[in-house]
Amino acid sequence: MYLLTEPLTDADLISTTAILAGFGITVFTFRLQREVGILDEELEKDAQQRETQKVEANAEEKPKKKSPAHIPWADRLIFFSVIASLFCLATLLALHDRFNTMVWVPALTVGSAFLQLGYMPSVLAHYGIWIGGPPKRKMEREAGEPTERLIVFATVIVASAAFLWVLLAGIC
Repeated sequence: MYLLTEPLTDADLISTTAILAGFGITVFTFRLQREVGILDEELEKDAQQRETQKVEANAEEKPKKKSPAHIPWADRLIFFSVIASLFCLATLLALHDRFNTMVWVPALTVGSAFLQLGYMPSVLAHYGIWIGGPPKRKMEREAGEPTERLIVFATVIVASAAFLWVLLAGIC
């Protein structure tokens, strides 16, 4: 029994997983560039402050606490979605229909799509745009705002349920 009127082909799944992987890689690359840019700005500000401040020769300067580089929880959805999509893509290209790939690959692809779907509200919550209110800004940056974490957990649960639903529908 298929969920669609026509059974999925290898080509359908290869196209879908390639699109999901391509989108996810693009988003993740943008986010990494942004994080590196923030770290570079902090280094430049520290260098400018050291130049403008005159410190006495014997005075000890306390090292400033740096904001650690981090991967927001929202980005973890994209990261695992890309891994799942690339795994599906490699499996389809290498194994075709061995080991019941036409049963579990569509399920994993659906789960991957749901992970990417949950990325949008979770990244909005990370920045406090529309969801969860403005984030609490502290000296140290945190990897996840409470609302962002909640959305990520909910997304993982929904993606897992979708995966199991498609898997069981393909087996039965």
